[in-house]
Amino acid sequence: MVASDLYTRSASLWYASLNGKPYGWIEVAYYHVFGLATNEPCFLPPNHDAVLACGQAIHSISLSHPPRSIEGAGTAPFCDRWLGYLALASRGALARPSTLPEP
Repeated sequence: MVASDLYTRSASLWYASLNGKPYGWIEVAYYHVFGLATNEPCFLPPNHDAVLACGQAIHSISLSHPPRSIEGAGTAPFCDRWLGYLALASRGALARPSTLPEP
């Protein structure tokens, strides 16, 4: 979680198997589809909403970006992304993305 005075950004880190691949650590962030919550993308605890957000059906919560591996080749982009958020927050420039889901 990275926070500034006006905005907080967070994500969940899951140890999961995606599409039949071996288990590994992934970053997943969520947003509320039918509302404009201030602090999004955000984390979710391990609950029913987190499961439904990953499904094909429409749900009130969705993924803000596809699950991202944070192991192997995904480690450097993960660190760079979150260090960038931290740098923005330290300057008071961390802000909600202009569109969700993110590209």
